[in-house]
Amino acid sequence: MLPEDVLKRRDITPGEKVILAVMNMESFDSGFVAASDGAIAKLSGMSRARVVGARKNLEAAGLIERAGPKVKQIQEYRLLHSDMHGGTVEASCREPVSLRGAPLVCVGCHLKRRGVGRGGRCRECVEELELPARVARAREELGTEATADQLSVRLKNRNLSRKIQRILDRISSQSAQSLSSTA
Repeated sequence: MLPEDVLKRRDITPGEKVILAVMNMESFDSGFVAASDGAIAKLSGMSRARVVGARKNLEAAGLIERAGPKVKQIQEYRLLHSDMHGGTVEASCREPVSLRGAPLVCVGCHLKRRGVGRGGRCRECVEELELPARVARAREELGTEATADQLSVRLKNRNLSRKIQRILDRISSQSAQSLSSTA
């Protein structure tokens, strides 16, 4: 439900209060809700257009704010009233991110992922960042004349041969540029 002072407010309509109550219910007292306008409309029994207008008015009234980028149709919101999330906004922001219940947005690929590490990147982005260093180590072991296929076998992943070839091309172009600039 909604706090007493929110129910008594006259600057927000009863329909907006219903939508805020639905968002509060969907947050499970975490202070954060990740839902599409269509899902909120279905739960509240109102039209999607009415939800969009009410959401904008609730943001203007200072009761909710966007908590991240919109991914597909799902937007994460932070409920700003202290009685709607069991503590202050600052305390809920300091909570470990995995306890909020909503997937997080990776800072590398900007997609919502469940497995986001402390650095804010998903496993795929971390592997992509670490791949050039792994290729360099494998190239030192096999020699500089090693092909992308040989390196992908060494790294125990045959699917990486195209990415490894691009890394090798980048390394060779950088070394060619450094040789031409020193000459």
